[in-house]
Formats: sequence, C-alpha cells, structure tokens
Amino acid sequence: MCGRYSHGQKDLFYVEPLMSDALDPRFADLPEIFRPSWNVSPGTQQPIIGPKGPRLETWGFRPAWAVTRKVPMMVNARLDKASTSTWKSLFTSGRVLVPADGWYEWLPVASKKQPYFIQANTGPPVYFAGLSSARPSSESAAAPGVVYGFVIVTAPAESGMLETSMTDGRWC
Repeated sequence: MCGRYSHGQKDLFYVEPLMSDALDPRFADLPEIFRPSWNVSPGTQQPIIGPKGPRLETWGFRPAWAVTRKVPMMVNARLDKASTSTWKSLFTSGRVLVPADGWYEWLPVASKKQPYFIQANTGPPVYFAGLSSARPSSESAAAPGVVYGFVIVTAPAESGMLETSMTDGRWC
C-alpha cells in the first residue's frame, strides 16, 4: 500500500456494518469524526476504530529512538516484521481498524507516475488492519519529533491485484 487513502463517507457509515441492530453506546455522539477526505495523507488526524469505539488519531508513528536515529515517521507496518521490537507490543495490544473507501497506487505511465484508486469490487467500506501507538498519557508528554499515532499493516505484494482489468480509470 502506498501513502494515501480515501474515506469519502460521513456520519456512521463506517461503523454501522460493525454494529448489531441497536446503536452501540461506544459509537453514540461520534459521527462528527468521520469527515469526508478523498486524499488522506500521513501526519493528519484520521478516524480509527478501537475496542472502545472510534476516535481521531494521527496517521504516523515516530518513537523517541527514531528521532534520535533520524528515522522518518512510519505510516505502514509490514506484517513480516511483526516480531521486531518496534511492532511486537503493538501487534499484541494496539490493534485497530482504519475505515476507508479504498487507496491509491501510483504506476509509471510515460515519464510520470499516474495514481489509480483501488477499491473493493463490492464498494466501500473497507477496513485496513492498523496498529495504534497512542496512549492518552504519553501524547501530552511527547518529546519534539515524537509522534504517537497509528500505522496501517501491510504485506508484500506477491501476486499483484486479484483482478487487473481496468474500467473507468480504476483498478477493480
């Protein structure tokens, strides 16, 4: 996955598929956090869905050791690196869902890169697996350059897209 995705719906569109018939109290009074954005970029506040319900969090993670080593902010966590010290505790206690309509991939066309919007054949919503590093007490005490937020879990693209026919300018 690249560094951009989209969530163009609002209100409870993304949480309704996760609810039973009755409105779960964890989702009450929170539709305002689902503001449409068709070009979500790293470093922005975005909605995620955790065990206690939806909340806004920064897309990105940069712990203190990364600041010291001048490592840029991370936005993705590779699944094959789940056992490394950076991600191990987050895979255990920081799992979240990242609601979206789809994501963008850039492919070389002529001498430029052309963005293509990738979405599920059935349409939105889709949910990315995410890891949240945010802790209520640690965000307020963060040192300069440290970012406590979420990352999206990715895996190597081994076989490409399942269907690679192109219609209306979108891969489907």
